[in-house]
Amino acid sequence: QLGEDRADTWREHGIVLVELQEWDNAKVVLEKAISLESNNGESHLQLALALLRGSEKLPEDKDQAGSPGAAVIAALQEAGRLGAKHPLISEAMEGVPNSAGGPVGGMPLV
Repeated sequence: QLGEDRADTWREHGIVLVELQEWDNAKVVLEKAISLESNNGESHLQLALALLRGSEKLPEDKDQAGSPGAAVIAALQEAGRLGAKHPLISEAMEGVPNSAGGPVGGMPLV
C-alpha cells in the first residue's frame, strides 16, 4: 500500500506540472509514477506520458481542443474513470468540455 500511496503522490505532482505546462518535468514525474504503479491505473499514466512526449512540437494553447494540455487532461479524465481519485483529477474533468475529442482510447499516439 505504501507503493500505491507513493505512486499517487507522484501522479498528483505530475498533474500539477501538466497544468503548468512544464512538459519536461511532468514527463519525469509521470515516469516515476508509472514505475510505482501497481493497479489498473497504469495504462492511463502511460497514455498521459505518451501525450506528453508528443506535446513538444505542438502549440501550447489551452483554448485549442487539440492542444497538449487538453489531450493530457483528457487522459486524466480516463484516470478518474479507472478509479484514481483525488481533487486534481476532478478539477481536470471539470475543465475539459465533453466535445474535446471523444474517448481517449481512440486518440492516435505518436
